[in-house]
Amino acid sequence: MLQSPHSKKVDGKLRRLKCDVDGLAYRILYHEAENGFIVLLHAFVKKTQQIPSAEIELAKSRWKDFKTRMDASTRVPPRAIGHDAP
Repeated sequence: MLQSPHSKKVDGKLRRLKCDVDGLAYRILYHEAENGFIVLLHAFVKKTQQIPSAEIELAKSRWKDFKTRMDASTRVPPRAIGHDAP
């Protein structure tokens, strides 16, 4: 696991990863899974000192959706996201 300053705890097992690219500060919110894997949940351009609560809530919602699908007796594959999604 990456340590500070690259990665810091946000809430529980939700963490944030710092990425600076071409002068822009990006943050990636991810969750540490029990099996040693990480699940990337949300990325955004950093514009404020604190992570906006809406960004955190979106990541938590995506984690809940992911867990629900993976824990189902018949797994449901993740759905496509974006403007070209069906």
